[in-house]
Amino acid sequence: MELKLKICNNEAGHTVVEVLVALVILSIALVPTLQFASWIITTPVTRDLMTATHLARSEMEKAISEGDFTNAWAEVRVNATRFIIERYFNVNEQLVSVRIRVYKKEANKHLVELRTLRLAYD
Repeated sequence: MELKLKICNNEAGHTVVEVLVALVILSIALVPTLQFASWIITTPVTRDLMTATHLARSEMEKAISEGDFTNAWAEVRVNATRFIIERYFNVNEQLVSVRIRVYKKEANKHLVELRTLRLAYD
């Protein structure tokens, strides 16, 4: 009994090399597209966080330089977004505790909170 090996000569399929080349080309095109989509999604959040941080730092510097240690809040509009700035002070004999919070008007949670201690002056 003689065994014969049949070689299949089927032209309908793709070779492994062709599939690998197609995957490489697809990944080269897909990675920048996904990075761009991620950038579009995170940009408004990042912009609001940076704005809130700037507002909090400005309010902290203003309160400390003026020496106005009264609790207060203010609404500020930056472009089309409204932010609430709250400032709290706790004054004792030697220290002033300063806390600044910035909220986005529509949100229930603060975006940024800054705290510092300062020596109380007479």
